Amino acid sequence: MSWRLNTDLAAGLFGLLFATVFWWSRGGLSPLSSIFPEAVLTVMTVVSVALVIKGFVRADVRRVYDEGNRVRLLVTTLILFAWWWLIGLLGFIVASVLTIFLLVWYLAAAQRQVGVKQLALWAVIVVTEVVLFYLVFSRLLYVRPPRGMFF
Repeated sequence: MSWRLNTDLAAGLFGLLFATVFWWSRGGLSPLSSIFPEAVLTVMTVVSVALVIKGFVRADVRRVYDEGNRVRLLVTTLILFAWWWLIGLLGFIVASVLTIFLLVWYLAAAQRQVGVKQLALWAVIVVTEVVLFYLVFSRLLYVRPPRGMFF
């Protein structure tokens, strides 16, 4: 099953909806703490408005869901929801390493045979990536990642 969809208009409307939901749920942030979220939401809103305008002025109608495996899409979505749940339970670092490694393995195994050497390399890459994200957000941006049983 595939749909023909004005992808610019759809992405722009989704972006506006997303920005609106997050704008109203910002909570009581201090003026200094709200600088980064408000900047991201402002950029998201501007880009979304530009996509909506482009969707009306020069519509780009494409086929969506033309290719791909729906089971793989569903499993990937479930893995990402599991990550969201596991962050609160295990903490950001442990949940992210487990989930991203599982996701990388699952998506790669659908295309080819995955060996132990490849898994070991991916484990190093995933751990490095997660630790870098953790350090950038916690040490550089002073954004405390969610904590769980572990880190």
